[in-house]
Amino acid sequence: QLVRVAIEEDGRIAIGSRPRQHDLPWTNNAVGRVARAHDDELAAALDDGDAMPLRSWDAEAHYSFAAALGLSYGPQFRSVVRIDVLDEACADVALRVPEGIGDPTAFVLHPVLFDGGLQGLLGLLRGRVADDEAAAYLPVRIERLTVRRPGAMPASCTVWLVLAAALALVAD
Repeated sequence: QLVRVAIEEDGRIAIGSRPRQHDLPWTNNAVGRVARAHDDELAAALDDGDAMPLRSWDAEAHYSFAAALGLSYGPQFRSVVRIDVLDEACADVALRVPEGIGDPTAFVLHPVLFDGGLQGLLGLLRGRVADDEAAAYLPVRIERLTVRRPGAMPASCTVWLVLAAALALVAD
């Protein structure tokens, strides 16, 4: 499966996919809008780096768990270095830029690093259910995306699980 992320100059974002090695049209999987940040409260919360993790998953454990869920991340989408679960609803995700993705600074936020942040939710799911009971969730809506330093290479992402239901997750 090929995945494409397009960000328009007016802030519209679209995530699409299509089968690899086919000329089929792209399927639009998610749409959203990127806007400038106006709240510094979130930035202040991210600066509290003193919390000790309850659990940690290195890249190998993370991608093994993802594969067990049916999520096969190729080498160019393996941006997670480590997931530290700080409490039952919060995880820090250490990220890296995988080799072979081109110029990562050519984007406001590189799609591979954005995806790596979303992968952090798997670390929270892993702590809530047995590995063989977990379900794979895919993003279908992004209400707001804040990029504080366009073109910067984020080294980490913090995810907060707001709601976990059988068929949906809501996270910040």
